[in-house]
Amino acid sequence: MLPMIRFAYVMAVRRVITGWRLESVLFGGILLAVALMASGVIFSDLLSNASLRHELLEATPKEANISVRSFSSQDEPSTASGRREAYQERLEFAREKVSAPLAPYMEEEAVVLDTATFYFEGRPWLEVDNDTRARGSVVYMSSFESDRVTLTQGSWPSAENAAGSNDIPMEVVVDGLGLELLGVGVGEVVDIFPAASYTDPPRMPVRISGVFERVDPDDEFWYGVESDFSLQNERWTIVPLFTSQEAVRNRVLGQYPALYTDVTWFYYLDREGLRAADVGNLKRAIFQAENDITFKLKNSSSSIRLDILLSSFDE
Repeated sequence: MLPMIRFAYVMAVRRVITGWRLESVLFGGILLAVALMASGVIFSDLLSNASLRHELLEATPKEANISVRSFSSQDEPSTASGRREAYQERLEFAREKVSAPLAPYMEEEAVVLDTATFYFEGRPWLEVDNDTRARGSVVYMSSFESDRVTLTQGSWPSAENAAGSNDIPMEVVVDGLGLELLGVGVGEVVDIFPAASYTDPPRMPVRISGVFERVDPDDEFWYGVESDFSLQNERWTIVPLFTSQEAVRNRVLGQYPALYTDVTWFYYLDREGLRAADVGNLKRAIFQAENDITFKLKNSSSSIRLDILLSSFDE
């Protein structure tokens, strides 16, 4: 009887050992399969992100970035307060409907406020036939608050001057070519007046407070605004005057409330930070923003090719 019990015991132990080995092999196989599947997903994500990053880095500024423009119109109030309110409404629209939804996918953004063209007065060489005389708009660029622009002479327009009265010359800065084309020095004053839309308009004195230069004119950041800097060719002599946003709102619109203005926003894609998993959400954000711009922002246009670029990417 005892030998049979021992035999049964040995057989039971052997079966347990054999089963444990089989179960261990099975469990190990399951772990290996899960690990292989997980690594496959990770590898697939890595390939998708690498492919997307390559495509975005190869894209042109117009393909990768977004710009939105809105301009004033004759149906807006022709008072200084009315124009300022309309401008503020545009800023709030852009912030809520475009900037906020796109912010997670953008590296930075910029805004440019531009006015109608002005003529110059105060020097004989500035007071020539309208077909050939120098001209330029008053411009505010948010990029002047960054390290992409450096001052080479003088000083930036001050906040105190932006709130000054009409008899105090408005401070502006120009680029080096602009200073040369105007034929004046830093600290000197010239008069400006609108080139159109006014009959015998009042003159506004402006003081050239400084001269600036762009650190890298070829930086992608400057795409779309090259025409906002000084130039001279066979037909035109253009000298834009750069100042603060408050100076345009307070000084320029205060004296010329019916003056044409337009504002442009630029949104620069985070080319290296965007992930394949973000593409769907970004495409939906672009679709909604473009729809809002078309139907809710007055006198607007946009340049959006990023959605086309992303559509060619296979998630």
